[in-house]
Amino acid sequence: MCGSECKAKSLGWPTALLVNVFAAFCMRAWLGLAWGGWGLSFMTGSYQSARSTLAKTWHVRGLTRQAKRLKSKDCDIPETYIEDSEGIEGLYFNQKSLLAEHLFANEGIPALRRWSKWYKAPWWLQQGDLMTMLAGSLREVAKLDAPQKLSVQTLGGEMPLDLFSDPSPTKSKAVILIPGLGGSTEGGYVKNMAESLIHSGFVVAGLNLGSALQRPRSASAHRGSSDDLRAVAKYIRQNLLSESPSADRKVFAIGWSLGGNILVNTLAEQKTKEGYAHDNFSLIDGGVALCTTHCLSRCATQWEQHWPMRNVYDPHVLRNLKRLLEPAIPFYQQGPVRSWNGTDTLIDHKMLKFATRIRDVDEALIRRMFGYKSVEDYYYQASSCRRLAEVEVPLLMVSAADDPMATSWAPFKTVRGSKHVILAYTKHGGHIGWQDESNARKSEWVEDVATSFLNRLLTF
Repeated sequence: MCGSECKAKSLGWPTALLVNVFAAFCMRAWLGLAWGGWGLSFMTGSYQSARSTLAKTWHVRGLTRQAKRLKSKDCDIPETYIEDSEGIEGLYFNQKSLLAEHLFANEGIPALRRWSKWYKAPWWLQQGDLMTMLAGSLREVAKLDAPQKLSVQTLGGEMPLDLFSDPSPTKSKAVILIPGLGGSTEGGYVKNMAESLIHSGFVVAGLNLGSALQRPRSASAHRGSSDDLRAVAKYIRQNLLSESPSADRKVFAIGWSLGGNILVNTLAEQKTKEGYAHDNFSLIDGGVALCTTHCLSRCATQWEQHWPMRNVYDPHVLRNLKRLLEPAIPFYQQGPVRSWNGTDTLIDHKMLKFATRIRDVDEALIRRMFGYKSVEDYYYQASSCRRLAEVEVPLLMVSAADDPMATSWAPFKTVRGSKHVILAYTKHGGHIGWQDESNARKSEWVEDVATSFLNRLLTF
């Protein structure tokens, strides 16, 4: 539902928006909040309420108390760990998790376990809308060789797959990259992550969802898209990794925004066996979900109520979707089409053609093609937060409190109840942002966190 990287220079902002941004930024600096980091929002109020000094003091003291209490358990607890609260910046996981014990032993993943290494945004990007809108144009994109174009046969047809690194008979680890809605492997955030993974020796392949949107499965947050992801994992394990019988071939995945939602749903289905195309070769061994749209119903409300969402993000993403879906409209005009569950269904091709909101696309096409009673039913049923507890392979989720698309909400309680999920919750970062404090043209913190996590899983 949400997840296309916004590039500032292509948004065509009204002059009024720029004036409001500048005025709010100046007011924030004047009030002294830019350095205090209370997350002031310039249009609609904050996504995350400002934290009081008392709460901050309690949090620091609480960390000290919990460290003393847990020391006797011979468990190396990161100083960023949040024990009792929710919505506070830091690390969330189950204390009995063997995964967490393995990840953070011997000072593992310093960027997550130490406040000194934790994510910090540039002072002038400590606001979710600014980070989201400017990240795409600020980002310095890795110079990679042109990817090899592959095609994977799935139940929904051909899935375009871009291979960023050459397959090797000696390599036994691979990562699938899943962009956000309407995104492609051309996105700077995808290429930069691919470069980081290639340097760590992974075979890296990206789902080119932008090229696949004539197949509506690529725009679905659950049904269809999870089937396709399993087919891609199977293809990679059988064709791009070592053929040695002794090789332990590992396939991981990283998803952004709606891609994160697809990833979490797919991992959960490995236990529940929902959907199609399940077998031992299609298993994904772990993953990283970045700026995930955990609850699509909450996201839909945010899109309706938040001014920049309605007037900046929605039109931008919708233009990309309509451009990609337009070639399929004549096909839908011919009559009923075969839906995901095997029945015939009519697509509202007129609503699809003249859609003015992403919600119109979900109503005209997605909910009909994948057997949902209504748009609201689709948003509820396809939300990955409903299946997170079913995930039984290692999963790292990274979310930002000021993410305007995914909202500030994250499934904290579910994470604490799972022994397989880790949540890193940052105060700033926007949506598909996390530009570095030291160099706003780079996002090396999030790339290092994701790559380090997957590397640690190789010995788990």
